[in-house]
Amino acid sequence: MASFLQVENLSKSYGDRMLFEDVTFGINEGDKVGIVAKNGTGKSTMLSILAGDEDYDSGRIVWRNDLRVGYLAQKPDFTGNPTVAEAALQSDDPIAVAVRDYEAALASGDAAKIQEMSLHLDSAGAWDYEDRLRQLLGQLGIHDLQQRVDKLSGGQRKRVALAAVLMRNPDFLILDEPTNHLDIMSKEILEDALCGYTGTVLYVSHDRYFINRTAHRILDLNRRTLTNYLGNYDYYLEKREEQLAKIDASLTGSQTGKSTASQNGTSDAPSGAKQDWKAKKEQQAAQRKRENDLKKCEERIEALETRNEEIDTLMASPEICTDVARLQELNREKEGNEAELSELYEKWEALSLEG
Repeated sequence: MASFLQVENLSKSYGDRMLFEDVTFGINEGDKVGIVAKNGTGKSTMLSILAGDEDYDSGRIVWRNDLRVGYLAQKPDFTGNPTVAEAALQSDDPIAVAVRDYEAALASGDAAKIQEMSLHLDSAGAWDYEDRLRQLLGQLGIHDLQQRVDKLSGGQRKRVALAAVLMRNPDFLILDEPTNHLDIMSKEILEDALCGYTGTVLYVSHDRYFINRTAHRILDLNRRTLTNYLGNYDYYLEKREEQLAKIDASLTGSQTGKSTASQNGTSDAPSGAKQDWKAKKEQQAAQRKRENDLKKCEERIEALETRNEEIDTLMASPEICTDVARLQELNREKEGNEAELSELYEKWEALSLEG
């Protein structure tokens, strides 16, 4: 496969705080790569740097020539206060430019200009742009293209931004927490779209189910550097555990050797053995607590996801879909569930990484 992106010795810091240092990795055509790490390690910053929105301290970033790159920021920012349709056209993509120019020509009433811009729409293949946009937004739960974005919730704005990125037909997608604030149906639509997408994807997400289904590679940003795992999230956890087990076995062997030498040659053996025993018991207790916390976290995640599925079914039912008050109540409950799920996904990931 052709190389789409090559990153060499990339470093980034904020003042005295180093986020990552001398990071090197490559992304090839067709790769679907998820970046995982604990909060505050620089995942989103790295994506912002790759998208050209943020500077870096040192290193080299090389993109393949003539590559169409689409970037979804974690918190989308729309210029002014556009409508949903206008927000989806806020890019330098040729199709978006052609549609904007045609609408401006229509507003001017200049027949010659309208004719010229019609030809531009033809060459850009943009005549069905609004129909495709309406269909995609509808799948993501946005149906009013004339609604102003300042009237949308944070989750709805994220979905509009996601649709705008997907409408550009990029060769390379960079997505920062793409599933945040999406309901279960919208997540499934996004997952299906990425699984069927023939382009290249690099993203950050705390949603382990989303990563497991859509990523073929995992980049673990840890201790200021990246480790590459050629598999999905389950594979990553399995291999990471194997590496930790090897380290633990090595340390245990070393401690056993020291203990034996101490017993044979010094009078401090009982004290050393006691310390080893105490440390082992503390480690076992910490492991049990982590496993218990992880189980509780997974049970709560499952309960909230199940409830959100029930809410989606209720909101689509004939008895409720016309009851505005009930719809608002269910929507508030769902938004609260989504906020808690976002925190739980982060907690689950942190607990998994502790293992």
